Amino acid sequence: MNQAPMKWLRTMFVCAAAASLLAAHAAASAESAGADSKTPSPGQNPPTQPLHASLAILSSPPQYVSGGDARIEVRAPAALHGQLELWLNGRRVEPALQSERDRMEGVVAGMTLGDNVLELRLSNGKALLDSLKLTNHP
Repeated sequence: MNQAPMKWLRTMFVCAAAASLLAAHAAASAESAGADSKTPSPGQNPPTQPLHASLAILSSPPQYVSGGDARIEVRAPAALHGQLELWLNGRRVEPALQSERDRMEGVVAGMTLGDNVLELRLSNGKALLDSLKLTNHP
């Protein structure tokens, strides 16, 4: 008996089964991706985007600040810029920051000698978004 037709038939069956599984997986993936983008029904809250904001020191490494001040960078969506606050050692500070797209830059002054903590918070000091430990040297 010739085995070639059986081998061919078995190969076709395996290919058809694999194609069927791939199609089912693609359909399930498309359905779950669409579920995330559905408009919420009345009474439901829309999904919230996580807040991404960060602090960086531009003038020196954080452990080598000198003179009581440091040039900083805040990265956050432009829509949040008006809602952000800087806190130094537990007190709110209001340095003049230049805003451009998703970035703000300016100088924070008033650091004490030794360790200081600079925090980036959402309005009213409630949500801590990022913090840096700075060491000020004479």
